[in-house]
Amino acid sequence: MLHKLLLAGIALGLGVSAAPAQYPPDPGSAPPPVLPPPTVQTPPSQTGYWVQFRQPYWRETTFNSQIEMDNYIQQQRRLGPWELQVLPSPVGVYRLRYRMTQWGSSNILRTLAEAQRWAAYLEDLGYEPRIRPWPVSG
Repeated sequence: MLHKLLLAGIALGLGVSAAPAQYPPDPGSAPPPVLPPPTVQTPPSQTGYWVQFRQPYWRETTFNSQIEMDNYIQQQRRLGPWELQVLPSPVGVYRLRYRMTQWGSSNILRTLAEAQRWAAYLEDLGYEPRIRPWPVSG
């Protein structure tokens, strides 16, 4: 009982939704890897290609400690507008579901070839990428 109250407090304190999922988890999913920092940044005054990503399907992962799960949640929030759900689990195991339905920013690159390579890399990591011209016109 105390474990469930603790998880509920964590979920409320972090703004995590405990609502039932709309989509089933992606089978065989693992936590999304941490994206490396952008490598080639184009100043806004120049033209280039903006690579964005999202991960619209629920994935699930487990953690052996609350600290590990909390660090992961903070890391995901820095990457974009992730939806997170703390799930009930046995004592000593922490389960988390996550997805990002909105497009998050990844990188602005100078050439289309660089943007395509970066998008392919994101796709290999399990994200859904898209490339848009930069600057984006109204």
